[in-house]
Formats: sequence, structure tokens, C-alpha cells
Amino acid sequence: MKTRSMSKLLREENPGLGWIRDSHGHVPPNTVEVQNEVYVARMEYKGDIVPGKVVSKYKLGYIPYEGREVELPNYEVLCGTTESGVGSRYEWVNDHDGLVPKNAVVGGIAASTYILYIGRSTINGEEVVGKIHPVRGCAYFPWGGEEHKKKEYQVLVRRE
Repeated sequence: MKTRSMSKLLREENPGLGWIRDSHGHVPPNTVEVQNEVYVARMEYKGDIVPGKVVSKYKLGYIPYEGREVELPNYEVLCGTTESGVGSRYEWVNDHDGLVPKNAVVGGIAASTYILYIGRSTINGEEVVGKIHPVRGCAYFPWGGEEHKKKEYQVLVRRE
């Protein structure tokens, strides 16, 4: 039920994007790529829907959760719904302290209440994707077996 309502919210707020179920490192065409073979994804875990990443070469999805990097074989990847993909309709915008600009892409939900947004950052020279948690005033990213908290990050946003 949460996944369906989140998909509906994403369609209404972010035209041209959709979530496609996949697994084991596979990704469909038009997937939002952050870095070579690193893609925007989300996974259901302990009742939450958490934004994170898929790394094709490791055949897994990764999310930040309760201090650690959680690995999961099943996920949904963010895709453009047209042949041209996401193109120039979306961009990464700098932000901080849990803030997100107007038209930020919704990526998930925590504790059945709090909307999570899609964030991007760099850790040890690698682009990573994770969750922006406005209530906690920061973003969290999965990398190296741990959850990394950051006050500054980029947000995926629909251009006006």
C-alpha cells in the first residue's frame, strides 16, 4: 500500500519519472544514472521506503538505515518515462540542513509519516545517493558498510 501511494505521489509531483521494480543489479533503460553504473533507487525496509542507490557491478541496492549501509537484492529504480529519459527536465541542486527546494523529487517515506527526498553527495571520491530527511535536518548516504550523515548535499529537483 505504501509503495502504491508513494508511486502515485511521485507521478503527481514529478511528471516524466516513474519507479520500475528490478533486482540483482539489473536496471531498465532510461534509469537515472548518478555515476558509471550507479543509479537512483529506493527499497522497502522495515516498513519504510528509503531512497538509495543500485550499483550494477555489485548486483545490489544499498540504503542508509540506522547507522549502517543495508544491502538488498530487490529495489525500484527511478526512470524517465519517455524515450528521451530524464534529460533537461530535472537537475541536482545544492542544499543543506534538511532543506529541499520547491519541486524536489519525493523518494520515500519513513515511519509512515515523514517524506524523504533523493539526495546526492560524494564520499571518498564516489558519487552516492541517499535520503534527505527534513525532520532530522540532514541527509544520509550508504557507503562502505556505514550510514554517512551530511549537512550539505544535492537534491534532485524538477526544473520549472
